Amino acid sequence: LHNSQGQLIGSIHLARDISDRKKIEDEAVREQKIEAIGRMAGGIAHDFNNILAGIVGYTTLLKEGCQSNSSVSADLESIERLVMRGAELSRALLIYSRKGKYTRVTLNLNDLVDEVGMVIRRTKSKDVKMKVRLAPDLPEIIGDRGHLYQAVMNLSLNAIEAMPDGGVLTITTSLCSPSGTGYKSRLSPDSSSYVAVTVSDNGLGMDNETRKFIFEPFFTTKVRRPGKGLGLSMVAGIASRHGGSIEVESEPGRGSTFTLFLPFGEETPVVTLVPSPAEIGPGAILIVDDEEDFRSTLGRWLEGHGFRVLSAAGGEEALKYLKKKKEEISLVLLDMVMEGMGGAETFRALREIIPDLPVIICSGGPLDDVCKEMLDEGARDFIQKPFKYEVIEEKIREFISQ
Repeated sequence: LHNSQGQLIGSIHLARDISDRKKIEDEAVREQKIEAIGRMAGGIAHDFNNILAGIVGYTTLLKEGCQSNSSVSADLESIERLVMRGAELSRALLIYSRKGKYTRVTLNLNDLVDEVGMVIRRTKSKDVKMKVRLAPDLPEIIGDRGHLYQAVMNLSLNAIEAMPDGGVLTITTSLCSPSGTGYKSRLSPDSSSYVAVTVSDNGLGMDNETRKFIFEPFFTTKVRRPGKGLGLSMVAGIASRHGGSIEVESEPGRGSTFTLFLPFGEETPVVTLVPSPAEIGPGAILIVDDEEDFRSTLGRWLEGHGFRVLSAAGGEEALKYLKKKKEEISLVLLDMVMEGMGGAETFRALREIIPDLPVIICSGGPLDDVCKEMLDEGARDFIQKPFKYEVIEEKIREFISQ
């Protein structure tokens, strides 16, 4: 400020608190980062499942040629178990990427927390005390029961591991609105209310730097029993898939509190998979897959169990088979991600030739919206790679018996 003679007599300072804006910007960057990692994780999981499917196939064929009580057979079964462990890791990545199998049902979180509580009480150490506080008249939500059970279980197990010298695990359910929480900017304004599950411990706690990374895959702070670092990333993926959010408050030496927010009140139809009434005749099974190892091993397995098998490396070849041998093909095992014609395009082209042709989707990817559309249009079933060949044989025989 200057007076009439132009002399400086003072100044005015303006300040604006941009803390909220910075939080929103940081959250947007975090979400973009998680989305990018999720896309990469989903792609890796799909390709990984296809590789595992080939290993399962060759292992299965080798087991067929061994005596069941031999050491070689036992070794092959160990390989198969390890492959299935790899498949669980892959499914965890798909859940994180929001692309895992997702079946919506109506459920009550109080019942789900009770189920988790019963398991925790039987397995926790005596040094850990457990408290469960359930909100009365909690409204039902629509979601994937298996995923939500896994989310609450993961949070509970993490809380117990954060208390190596014992402590108190508290699980609480509640009803809240975005405006009534400290996370209004991260909760969808489209939902007026949320049900929440809060899992608290009074264990080691975390500093600010650690909290930045806890929901990223393969990040772990465990020292005594190092894990895969996928537990909390799976919870984050499950929360996002349900239109909710997972939030954390923690201080070193004072424990941690994780809150899982889930919206309710939306009229979302429950997915029900109803098999087509078409019957499967005595003809050949057509395997349509661009993975040669999978086609070869599954084809040899099915032939060894009395089935006639044809195989095609893609949609175009499958259509040629169907046009030439229309009367011979009774069932199609169809991959989703292939060079050239994809699974959905191939499915619809096959059904134009034979409208009631039974098709089972066999994919290294998840049961996504495209697969669900195909099931609605008449595909008989979905099975995710890798799987034990006995499972697909059982499904085929079930269809034949119908």
